[in-house]
Amino acid sequence: MKGTVVRVAIGTTLAVSLGACGSAGARESCDRLDSQLAQLRAASDRSAFAHDHGLEVTGDRVRVVVETNGGLQSDADIQVESSYASDVLGEARIDRLCALAARPNVLLVRPATRGIPLGSPP
Repeated sequence: MKGTVVRVAIGTTLAVSLGACGSAGARESCDRLDSQLAQLRAASDRSAFAHDHGLEVTGDRVRVVVETNGGLQSDADIQVESSYASDVLGEARIDRLCALAARPNVLLVRPATRGIPLGSPP
């Protein structure tokens, strides 16, 4: 009985993972997309999901950090706010997160973290 439950759980996890960024045969790869952003992309109520998980969403865009091996320029998928070394901070289109993560020079796309002012309680 326990073996059956494990198989079902693994199958469910695989189905959810594939559903977040398309089918297994899709051209876009979400391997370099943070799991929280993949869940946002698949959420039926993105605004509620973003609020519950502390993601900064404005309209159809989410604030992200893109770790690259050569930088990134603003285009239709991302509006670059700033960069430091090989990290790029910007607002990315939620529907295009997988395409952004699949670029050859992108190592990882993850949510941006909010700064906490010095002296503020945690």
